[in-house]
Amino acid sequence: AQELCQISKEYESCDLYKLLIYGMVHDIGILALDYCMPFTLNRIHNLAKEERIPILRAEAKIFGKLTHDVVGHWVCERWHLPQDIAQVVRYHHSPRLTEDFQPEVVLLYIADMISTSYYDSLLENEFDYKVDQKMLELLGLTEMDVEAVRNSLPARVDKALRAVNFNALDQANFD
Repeated sequence: AQELCQISKEYESCDLYKLLIYGMVHDIGILALDYCMPFTLNRIHNLAKEERIPILRAEAKIFGKLTHDVVGHWVCERWHLPQDIAQVVRYHHSPRLTEDFQPEVVLLYIADMISTSYYDSLLENEFDYKVDQKMLELLGLTEMDVEAVRNSLPARVDKALRAVNFNALDQANFD
């Protein structure tokens, strides 16, 4: 989301720190579902794999309208998190449903599409995730911008993993 914001031609007031927080919490509903219903989350992943459908579609098949974005929004309200965070959590898959244009929601929507596509490709699930053209236009972005961010993602993930150095954490905790 940060990289998209920096190249956006229509949205110039990027708060990179807020975008970082939004990126970290936008899927809080998945954590809540995993904590409360871990076997159901496994069913979602198994259904997605068996039917070769995206996780979000499998989630909707099992939960109906009670998907992780709805659950996450409920968590945000329950914890009295700021409204901007709650909006990103609720609408990061459906930015057209927001009452007014919120660039942060659109940025997270596009970034989530890119990262979901990347992680699905690691699992050898090749789905054609199409970013809503209208959302790109609202931010002055193009398909080429999305592709550039998509292509830079593996190096950014590698850099983040090296910065955290999980091996060092594992050694410190288990030796």
